[in-house]
Amino acid sequence: MKWRIQSLFPTALYVDKLDLKLNKKQLKYINTCQRKENTHNVSSLNSYVLNLDTFKNLKKKIEEKVAHYLLDIDSAPHDTEFFITQSWFNYTKEKQAHHEHEHPNSYLSGVYYIDANKKLDSIIFSNKRYTGQISLPATQYNDYNSKSYKLSVSTGDIILFPSSTTHRVDTKKGKNERLSLAFNIFIKGNLGDEHELWKLKI
Repeated sequence: MKWRIQSLFPTALYVDKLDLKLNKKQLKYINTCQRKENTHNVSSLNSYVLNLDTFKNLKKKIEEKVAHYLLDIDSAPHDTEFFITQSWFNYTKEKQAHHEHEHPNSYLSGVYYIDANKKLDSIIFSNKRYTGQISLPATQYNDYNSKSYKLSVSTGDIILFPSSTTHRVDTKKGKNERLSLAFNIFIKGNLGDEHELWKLKI
């Protein structure tokens, strides 16, 4: 038998385009809403922006992508329900960054890029499987030995990933202000299996 590589428990990073053009009222809110200073960047003071009627159409488009992830990647039961918990805007200028982190108390997390330049903007995901283990220097990096993955992003991109996935944004280069919407997803309904003794009803 010829040797092969079997991909083992890969992390599903969902990348797509959102077919939506924000209107003047939405852009005005994004550009004029109250903001707060974080450690390395700035975000909207309101962390529930998708609950606003102003963004009802945007919320619907995002929910369509989340449903796609749950049904086609997770193969979740068709009656699985989900809801957006928190959602907020991020404003990232030159020399700003996002620290390495995860999103606790969430099932999925996502980012929609309202204004981003693919040549300058990216998000980096870290591979924590090697933490505390022996690490050999690689002569060539691939999906199996890389400790991080850098995804370039542009306006209109939407990405979804398991909330436990560690990610960050390195110090931004370029004069443009990257504008994004971040959000978290949780699920509800009858989860698990009663006969296998791991059922959970939320």
